[in-house]
Amino acid sequence: MRLLLDAMYAARIAAALVEHGVEAEAIDGDPALLGLSDDGVMERARARGLVVVTENHADFCRIARMSVQTGVGHPGLVLVPAQRREIGWLIRELRRLAAEHPGDDDLRDREIWL
Repeated sequence: MRLLLDAMYAARIAAALVEHGVEAEAIDGDPALLGLSDDGVMERARARGLVVVTENHADFCRIARMSVQTGVGHPGLVLVPAQRREIGWLIRELRRLAAEHPGDDDLRDREIWL
């Protein structure tokens, strides 16, 4: 599983995941991606085969649902409760999830809550 962290997450979180062997990138880490719409984030994730990690439940669940309904699909969605702001917890949970789902298609068209 390879991850794309939505804009609310600092690039240093993706860097910490990479240090622990989890492929990850962050919207925050690429100035060209800042300001990308939610649909744009999902499109980038789809094009690169990256599971989106976000706190933006309403918008991304809608986008994911529409992607499945239209047959386009999506590479996966990890939903994080907004009140869980502890970086250490998030890194541990994403490492655990990546270990449990190592394949690139393991979360295809699925939504997982941390």
